[in-house]
Amino acid sequence: MFVASRGILRRILSLYTGEEPGAIELGYGKGGKPFVKIRGGAPAVSFNLSHSHEVAMYAIASGKEVGIDVEYLREVRKPEDVIRRFFTETEGEFYRSHPEELKREAFFRLWTFREASVKAGGYGVFTRKGLVIPGPPPAGWLLDPGSPVNIGGSLSLVGIDGPRGYVAAVAAEGRALYVRKFDFPAGLT
Repeated sequence: MFVASRGILRRILSLYTGEEPGAIELGYGKGGKPFVKIRGGAPAVSFNLSHSHEVAMYAIASGKEVGIDVEYLREVRKPEDVIRRFFTETEGEFYRSHPEELKREAFFRLWTFREASVKAGGYGVFTRKGLVIPGPPPAGWLLDPGSPVNIGGSLSLVGIDGPRGYVAAVAAEGRALYVRKFDFPAGLT
């Protein structure tokens, strides 16, 4: 999956930079976050990649940092322990406020928001930097992904419906976030 997803990434980035996929040169910045090394008049693009189980997702942005995470809705052993260790109290309250049948999705919605935000900022996944929801997310947020949630003015987050059994989120610098979703056919590499 890793090699195939990198090949697809280069093809997507070539659409934004005008360069051949094999000519795109990547560098690594803060926290090991990859970036496109700009040559000549190529536009500055930020990107991020995530894969889980059998799905890969990409986020591409012009002129702002971006992060993405996708997660397969698998069983989590002792989710309360994970929440106590890595999540804020507000996030824990959000998780606990959901009925049992929605807790797995609530957990992974929070996890993808956290991971997308720290990836956009170039932080490590297990830091508390990045995602700080300054109060409960808007009503319906869990069941109606697609509406941006601004977190403290520095990042905006959007939940994304992935294929059945997956959830995802994308984070980008700034207050407004517009997400266009494209499905790529198998065999794009």
